[in-house]
Amino acid sequence: LVQRTKHNEILQKGKIRLQEERKEIKQNIIIAQAQKGAYNGIEAALNKNIAAWKKLSVEERTNTKAGKDLTATISKQDAALKKLDKSIGRSQRNVGNYGSALFGVGKSLLGAFGVVGGMTALVGVLKKSVGVGIEFESTFKNVLTLLDAADKKAWKGFLKAGASDIISDFGFAVEDVNKALFDAISAGIPAGQAIDFLRENAQLAIGGVTGLSTAVDGSTSIINAYGLAASETSKVTSAFFTAQKFGKTTVAELAAEVGKVAPIAKTAGVSYQELLSTFAELTKQGINTTESATAIKAAITAVINPSVEAKKKFDELGISTGISAVKNQGLFTILTQIRSAVNDDEDALTELIPNVRALTGVAALGEDALIDYQKILSQVNKDYGEGSSLAAAYAEQTDSVKQKTAEVAGSFKSLIVEIGEGSSGLSNAYKGILGGIKKTFDFLKGGLREKNSILISGGP
Repeated sequence: LVQRTKHNEILQKGKIRLQEERKEIKQNIIIAQAQKGAYNGIEAALNKNIAAWKKLSVEERTNTKAGKDLTATISKQDAALKKLDKSIGRSQRNVGNYGSALFGVGKSLLGAFGVVGGMTALVGVLKKSVGVGIEFESTFKNVLTLLDAADKKAWKGFLKAGASDIISDFGFAVEDVNKALFDAISAGIPAGQAIDFLRENAQLAIGGVTGLSTAVDGSTSIINAYGLAASETSKVTSAFFTAQKFGKTTVAELAAEVGKVAPIAKTAGVSYQELLSTFAELTKQGINTTESATAIKAAITAVINPSVEAKKKFDELGISTGISAVKNQGLFTILTQIRSAVNDDEDALTELIPNVRALTGVAALGEDALIDYQKILSQVNKDYGEGSSLAAAYAEQTDSVKQKTAEVAGSFKSLIVEIGEGSSGLSNAYKGILGGIKKTFDFLKGGLREKNSILISGGP
């Protein structure tokens, strides 16, 4: 435990150092761009003044006020350009001069994991970061295709910076983040709310051990089917996790299947909390998530729109049907009533619910299942917010060495994205990275050589 804590602390320090370096580089890029703009403006004015000056005669240049003023202005502009030229050079050098940060992180990894472990960790980060700038640009362009000209102008920079920060803060893959962003906006999440929406889903992805785009797929299926606002996201993501917690299913499995059932469930008056709780109970009874989705959809259809023969049988047993009945009593209660009314009479059950797929779900139910379902539903309805099961799971997962390592790698990738955004000489930026990595490998090699030398000489 002590060793694990030490590893986490070192990885966290490495992440913080990379984030600080990324911010500094971004600031230098902004300064360099501003200085470059000022330089171009002064240079254009200087060229215009020189052209005017050349049209003057020697007499006009030296003896008229206009000529003297123009000569003085040209002199000031020329001095200003020289000063800016030096300043721009410093700022541009600062953009590429961050190899020392990587070298320091390499030393930290070496201290945490030893020579071989440190080298492996650094190689892992490097492998995942190769071509990350190109990958980010290509996948982010897909997002931009969803925006009209006005939204693109208003939100492009915001979305790009937000996606980069999510990669850094949570350690997700570039493709996963931009796919999640694409899916969120495609599903109707406003561009201005999309980054906060991804952050809510990031907690579900990490706490539920799945990808960000998978979490977004599940939450948007619920939000769209039930016409919810993006502000409801935290409740939806918490409901997914609580259903996983009490069922025999996963967030990924629920996300893949819930969209098949949510629209008809909404039509029947079944809340998303009831729907996810039903998934939890059915999977707990041994029915897998895919089969549960099929059973739930078929069962809803059978209850809200029964055949003429089935309606007569329902009436004989005193079981209400239709959308109003489902809204008033709840789907699971009606299904349990059906199972209790027919007891073990499979033929009678088939008369009420002729769809064999729906029978699979109903046959698994009983009074005990209803009681358990009600307990699950109670938890799903209230288990959200700071003290929720999802919040606890997220905190637990983020304290792992695996997650800390992913976050360090994410910070490195985000750094590459920022460099690619602002630097006109991207190849120079990569040279700076490679120079820093080379220094790290040289340091590691020296450590190995020294260690092997001691072993060969029989030293301590």
